[in-house]
Amino acid sequence: MDRLWPGVLVDVKTFQKAHPHLQPPRPWCAPAPRAAISSLPAGRESNPYYWCSFSVDGLHRFLHEKGVHCGPITAQRIFDLAHEALLPPQHLAKALAERLQNDFQHFFQLDERLAQLQQQAETLVPQSPGAVLTTVPGIGAYLAAQYLAYVVDPHRFDHADQICRGRL
Repeated sequence: MDRLWPGVLVDVKTFQKAHPHLQPPRPWCAPAPRAAISSLPAGRESNPYYWCSFSVDGLHRFLHEKGVHCGPITAQRIFDLAHEALLPPQHLAKALAERLQNDFQHFFQLDERLAQLQQQAETLVPQSPGAVLTTVPGIGAYLAAQYLAYVVDPHRFDHADQICRGRL
């Protein structure tokens, strides 16, 4: 993503610490990975040259058609980012956009699978001996399932602290 849209997902605070003498980039969104990735353009729309072809109003309408809720200020910000970015050559941008589209499809498949596993944990854990873990505040069925998958058989550990240290 960063090769296609330089700085779009940058952590500004980390960048400023590493490069205090440089002007910090303006990211598309704050570094909240799942929400950020879901809001980024995918497919043909990931090519920054495609975005540069819009006016601010056209970009605003396009985003609304895609189900992205934003106001004119956000549309202006995206427009500015697309026009200010140090973009790769157009032929490379096209190839990177195609690769990014495949990566996005894979990400969304994995995200869907994760949702299925979370739902499965919600169904299975309460019916298992591991249900006792969900009585601990902050431990839901999915986290309990992750813990159970790691521990498998608690009798294989001599002491409880071995589980935390990952030692057998």
